[in-house]
Order: sequence, then C-alpha cells, then structure tokens
Amino acid sequence: LEHTDNVDGVSDAPGQIRRAEDILTVNPSLLFQHKGATTTVEGRFGLLVEQRLRGTDSNRILPDGLVRWRTALPEQGVGLDASLQAQQVKPSISSVGQASGSTSNAATETRAHVGPFLERRVSERETVIARINGDAQRTDPRDDQQRTTRTRAGSAQLAWLSRPAPFGYSLEANARNERTDNDTPAQSASVPASSEQGQTRQAVVRATLLYNWYQELEVGLIAGTERDRRRVTLDTAGTRLESERNFDGPFGGFLATWRPTPRTTLSGRY
Repeated sequence: LEHTDNVDGVSDAPGQIRRAEDILTVNPSLLFQHKGATTTVEGRFGLLVEQRLRGTDSNRILPDGLVRWRTALPEQGVGLDASLQAQQVKPSISSVGQASGSTSNAATETRAHVGPFLERRVSERETVIARINGDAQRTDPRDDQQRTTRTRAGSAQLAWLSRPAPFGYSLEANARNERTDNDTPAQSASVPASSEQGQTRQAVVRATLLYNWYQELEVGLIAGTERDRRRVTLDTAGTRLESERNFDGPFGGFLATWRPTPRTTLSGRY
C-alpha cells in the first residue's frame, strides 16, 4: 500500500495541480525452479494488480513472465547465462506529454540476454574471467500514438584476479557498445513524428592492488583509464539535431571490505 501526494509527478510551476492517491498493489506469482547436474532453469509467471483507491486513474491488471537459464561446466570453467522477460508497463510519454494509464494502453516490454562466460582457476590464488554479453530490449505500445523503443547492447570483460595473501591484485578490461532507437509517431498536424538515436561506446582498463589484514579487513587502491563516447541524434520535420559527450582520462579510488563475523560483511568503494 503506497501513499503519494503527487501521483501525476507534476512540477511546482504555476497552474500545476497536485493530486494525492493511495495505491494498493498485489503481485501474485507462480515460481518454478529446476536444478540439474550442470543446468539450472528458473522463472516466474504472475500478475501485477494495481488499484487506485481514490480513483485518480483506472485500475490495472498487468501480466509478466521471466525465464532464466544457466549452464555451467565446473571442470572446464565455462558456462552460459540466458534469460527472457516480458511484462506490461506504463507507456512512454509521447512528444505532446500525454500518456494513458489504462490496461488497454499498456506497452509490452521485452528483454533478452545471452552471455557465455569462462571462470577458470589457474592456481590456488589466481583466477581468469572472460565474459561476453548480448542484450536486447524493445517496448511495443498498444496505442499507435505512443513511443516505441529498441535497444541493443554488447559488452565484454576480461579479468585476472589474484587473491590477497596478504597482498593481491586484479587486472580488468571492459568494453560496451549500445544503440537505442526511439520513434514517436505524429500526434497531430502541428506535432510531427520524431526519431531519436543514441549510441554509446565505452572502454575501461582498471588495476586494483589489495591487502588483506588478519582475514577480517581487506583494503585496496584502484587506478585506471576510461574512454566514453556518446552521441544522440534527433530527426523531426526535416530537421536534424546532434549532440556528443566524450570523456577520456584516468581515474582512481579505493575500496574496503570488513567481515567482523562469518555472517556479516560491510563493503564500500570510492
């Protein structure tokens, strides 16, 4: 049960009226799980029931489902993660700032993930990790005037870890490419259709020096360099607008992990 004094999320600008609401949410779900020698399959199917007790909007009954698959071969240190999720969500606000909260106008959001990985112990202290991830997400509204979104992303990680005894270290490289396409149909003769594309390219190289003190406290220093390139393009009514954000440079920080008891762990990084 949730209470809000600004259910519409309006600003403090003059003429904006705030409305209070009490929202009752019930989420019954059917969970399943199967574990084999090398494979685990789990997931859920359920309903999200949302009732507006003060009647500021229509009530909602939204189905959702998730299936997750993981296969690992411990002897070889290789495996595969995969998942598929579909759920009903509130539609994206259109270019004229209108969105309906009714179930008939909900949008279907689908997410898919696949990621082969390698986690192999080289020695008693050293471990090598390699991962490749592919992700896709799309939002399909039932209302033809709502925004559709498509996102595709690929990432990779390569790491070498040495457990501190008492000194240790880790070397890690990460890369990520992502593209997002948002298309909004024309809302009226005065509000034309628009298309927005976003591209992100990131690369990070990081080294961490670790020290373990009496098996309870582990501290470390972080140093690395990052390359981050982002571009957004907006096309509407024959006009194209572009913006870019680039960041290249080093970074540093520290981390600490404290285990005062076998069941308690406190950790943080800056």
